[in-house]
Amino acid sequence: MEGIDLNKVKVEGSDPACLAFPVQASFDAFGLVPGSMTVRTTGTAHWPAVSIDGGPPSQSGTLWVFLKIAGQWYATGAERLRPAQVDGVKPEGSPTDLIGTGWLYAADRWPHMSGYNPAPGELVGLCVVAGSTRSDNQTPYKARTDVILVPWPGAEGRYPCPIVWSETGVIPPAPPGPEPPPPASCWEPYVGDDRFDLVGAILVSDYAEAGRVLDGQSGRWFGRVVWDNVVGDENQHKLSMDDSVAKHRGEWRAALGLPPL
Repeated sequence: MEGIDLNKVKVEGSDPACLAFPVQASFDAFGLVPGSMTVRTTGTAHWPAVSIDGGPPSQSGTLWVFLKIAGQWYATGAERLRPAQVDGVKPEGSPTDLIGTGWLYAADRWPHMSGYNPAPGELVGLCVVAGSTRSDNQTPYKARTDVILVPWPGAEGRYPCPIVWSETGVIPPAPPGPEPPPPASCWEPYVGDDRFDLVGAILVSDYAEAGRVLDGQSGRWFGRVVWDNVVGDENQHKLSMDDSVAKHRGEWRAALGLPPL
């Protein structure tokens, strides 16, 4: 099948030179279900962690995503990965709006990719680059995995997502184990549940990045986002949910000791 010509990819918000890093590791499996993302790689265990905030080294890789929009492939470093997450599991949100709404929320940084959420079954490219390359470029060790293509899962998620193409031409065997069952709902949905779930997923992700679990103060951040959306900010102006998240995410990331996005 036709893959991705990396020479024709347009990179937004990250250093295009990352795509020229040598392929020294393999992307073996990817899965995403509501609440968690699984990345399986070989050859990344020795990648050094780097600091993104002047503190102790905490990030050793970045998940890059490739989206084909209006016939053009775009790519960026979308999500930082801690040492245990480069080949492991990370808390994440819903597959339906994780990329364009959750990760790539700022149109000034990702002008084409922001707001673009792939449809179920749409092919999405993925690779892992050593260091921190989400809107920065801390790459003392220059290496990456191969770029792979997977059909993006629907709202129920999937593990593993089948790898249908690799730039190396080698498709790894699917890992053993059944797919996790879709989550069962025991309540009637409310209008706005999907947006509230997204706010919760972003909070979970940022708390995990800081090495913390949700605590009593996390309710404050959720409440501020909803308040400015429903009631209005200090100027009595009602913000969109996206604008309210962008406003208050900076506050809670600062409180968690995380750098701005």
